[in-house]
Amino acid sequence: MVDHQPSSPSLRVFEDDALDLPFHLYRMRERVMGFEPRWIHNLIIARASELGGSGKGDKRLRNPPVKCWHSSFRRAAAMVNLMRKIYVLTFVTMDGVMQGPGGPEEDTSGGFRHGGWTVGYFDDFLAKEMGKEMGHKFDLLLGRRTYDIFASYWPNMKGPVADPINNATKYVATHRPLTTDWKKTVRLEGDVVEAIRKLRKELGPEIQVHGSGTLIQTLLKHDLVDEFWLKTFPVTIGTGRKLFADETRYAGFSLIESRASPSGVIIAKYKPAGEVKSGSFARPT
Repeated sequence: MVDHQPSSPSLRVFEDDALDLPFHLYRMRERVMGFEPRWIHNLIIARASELGGSGKGDKRLRNPPVKCWHSSFRRAAAMVNLMRKIYVLTFVTMDGVMQGPGGPEEDTSGGFRHGGWTVGYFDDFLAKEMGKEMGHKFDLLLGRRTYDIFASYWPNMKGPVADPINNATKYVATHRPLTTDWKKTVRLEGDVVEAIRKLRKELGPEIQVHGSGTLIQTLLKHDLVDEFWLKTFPVTIGTGRKLFADETRYAGFSLIESRASPSGVIIAKYKPAGEVKSGSFARPT
């Protein structure tokens, strides 16, 4: 297929093995809409060469040491807008509660007493879908409360879910010191929003947000969420921390994909789509 160069590429998800790039760039799963991913690879290599790299045959560009990234490749990647994506993965009730999905004692803040509402609906279908979303390299961006919950549980676990979480770099949005020895933990210092923007510009895998309700509100306010990966459980609770708080911005979203599990959990992915398409069904008078 002949590579074409669109004037303003739009991006979409593609299969992990479709793009031959060094380290974990291919895990970012970007693709130019309607064009072969090879186009973006060739452009980066060409730009890297123009900026001082030694071109396509340079092994430093194709498989560099983790701590020795070629500076020209970094600049070339930025020039074609290869930013790390932030995906919010959330379990949520039909009335929007996201607090304490995994157990009665998981998160009792604010007097919450209804934890564990996902357990009776977590079937094999949902487990398989979660495996697809977490069965590859990713980093984590977490609020302090969620990090503390994770750090008390996951370091002691092993398996197809635990291993990716433990191996991920955990970026924690907190102003308080961290007193944990959980490996690969990084505290975001200073202005959290600016730290996250800087993080997105670095080379690396996709960034997943789990839990972290307060942090999600900050991400939404500053337009830093690329996609929501939601699992809506067929329950209502009435109280508890909501995914979309009262101060959530007025915004529209488009559905990327959806499916339902046998137990009634709706699995859906959404991406921001600009302004709400509002109007009126009233007939003009």
